[in-house]
Amino acid sequence: MSAKQTAPVTRSTSRVFLLLLVLLCCVGCDACNPWPKCETDEHCRADKSDNPSKQKFYCVNNKCQQCRTAMDCGDPSRQKCEGYRCVQKTCADVVCPSPKRCDPNTLSCGFICNADGENPCDGDPCKVCKSHVCVAKPPVCTKDTDCTDPKKICKNPGTCQAECVPGCSATKNNCGADEKCENGTCIKVSCTPSKIYFDLDKSYIRGDAKSALRSNLDCFNKRKNMKILIEGHCDERGTRDYNIQLGKRRARSTKKFVQQLGIDAGRLCTVSKGKEEPEVANASTEEDHQKNRRAVFKFVESCP
Repeated sequence: MSAKQTAPVTRSTSRVFLLLLVLLCCVGCDACNPWPKCETDEHCRADKSDNPSKQKFYCVNNKCQQCRTAMDCGDPSRQKCEGYRCVQKTCADVVCPSPKRCDPNTLSCGFICNADGENPCDGDPCKVCKSHVCVAKPPVCTKDTDCTDPKKICKNPGTCQAECVPGCSATKNNCGADEKCENGTCIKVSCTPSKIYFDLDKSYIRGDAKSALRSNLDCFNKRKNMKILIEGHCDERGTRDYNIQLGKRRARSTKKFVQQLGIDAGRLCTVSKGKEEPEVANASTEEDHQKNRRAVFKFVESCP
């Protein structure tokens, strides 16, 4: 047989061989429906040799998928079928009746808070529970004078955490007569203003008295919450009425000079003691009389 005669036979034999090979491949269902193609759920069984997951799948649109509905995902309350795959549910999938909300841990609906007045609410110190809802917590105070207790001031004014706490401030004069307010705390003040002295029958402020008053200024400023009572005193000579008037003039001239140093007039008050309270009783020398002619300063809460 010539080469021209054998060529058609060879080509025919090849076609037959290929056809037999295709038929052999289609003998088993697995080969006819290679994964993940399918026609029924039977083609997506867990025991299919070409099922890589070895889990039951479902035939959806001729393709083996993990799920068809949420019921195919085990617990439908926790999982859902999305894009034919089982995924974990979140609170976005849960609709809760107001005012309840979804708990991300349990996916159940519950109140944000239970007891009225509960604080902090929902972890926020600026909120308080009211009718199972967290609402903005109103501040207790906005300024020191909002605190009715005289010994308390407003802490953190203007914030949700504003509250009345023990303390003092420049706007609330609540320290004792011998105290001053420093960094919100009343502390004892240990300063005593020096006395000043006058010449016989005179009420003008001498040079040494001016120096003493300037030195007293620091003590006056340290106790800004207190008023200053200026007492005018005289020696024991002369009548009672004369010395009362002289004591007034000495107290008033002292007050005027202290004002000139910058002390507010509202803090200053005067009184005349005349010759009734001598520093040296029954004085017999000029030195003793000089000690009695004086102005004395006392810190008081209010003027007499």
